[in-house]
Amino acid sequence: MDEFKYNVQNLKPWHSQWRNGQTKVIRVPIALENQILDYARRLDAGEVVQDKPSVEHLVNTVLSDPAVTRSGRDRGSCRRALNAFLEQLNSTGS
Repeated sequence: MDEFKYNVQNLKPWHSQWRNGQTKVIRVPIALENQILDYARRLDAGEVVQDKPSVEHLVNTVLSDPAVTRSGRDRGSCRRALNAFLEQLNSTGS
């Protein structure tokens, strides 16, 4: 073991780039790795991260609501659908 002597004076201390303290190794799908790291870095930087539902998701939510589509495609249904869609958009902070 004597042949492996280290000169500790030349070593630099390693500092984590994460601001929120200790880290942990986790398993994530490879396909999602970059998105998850990006999300984690934004959270660590103190950014307010809110993922808003897509417009397609909101439309599907509204159109699957029985109170909106109960009477077919008449004007009343369209008006209720539009109002429900606008309420969904406003409730998500858009």
